[in-house]
Amino acid sequence: MLSRIRETLYFIGSLIRNPVRIGAVAPSSRSLARMMSDSVELNADGVVVEIGAGTGVVTQALLDAGVPRDQLYVIELDERMHAYLTERFPGVTVLHGDAAKVHELIPSKLQGKVTTVVSSLPVRAMPFGVQQAILKSSFDVLRPGGVFIQYTYPPRCPLPANELGLAGEKLGRIWLNLPPAAVWRFRQRRVRAMA
Repeated sequence: MLSRIRETLYFIGSLIRNPVRIGAVAPSSRSLARMMSDSVELNADGVVVEIGAGTGVVTQALLDAGVPRDQLYVIELDERMHAYLTERFPGVTVLHGDAAKVHELIPSKLQGKVTTVVSSLPVRAMPFGVQQAILKSSFDVLRPGGVFIQYTYPPRCPLPANELGLAGEKLGRIWLNLPPAAVWRFRQRRVRAMA
């Protein structure tokens, strides 16, 4: 109970300091976090990257779903949230930085071993150039066939998938979230070889 109160207080503090960057009116529900974590592709030597972790609701769900602590890399731009996540999740690599620079933050030896990037960023509200930078950086570290998981509040796709060269699939909607949210999975579209 105390950790949930502390989590909410950190969220409110971040929301007051930078409402545009947060892009939510309440922390993600545990049901939403569970749907996102259930969408992660795990394997023995694969790495999972979470961007925009906020208070760590999804981080905890990823650990509960079986992602080993030493195979989870969390990227958070807000300095206070970064410090909070570092303290809350010992053994998880928590990096302070911009999601558009995932390829610079993740060690080069792990690039191409990332199975999933999980995003809680408010990508729908971002300019196309920022969306493009985040997606390019994320797919630069993903293994071939790797996936990008994103949630959104409106019923439509949160990203301009065609323009970004992605195939998007809606995985489901969580009504027990404030507001209700949908989880989407994205893969790079395969380019057909020229005959």
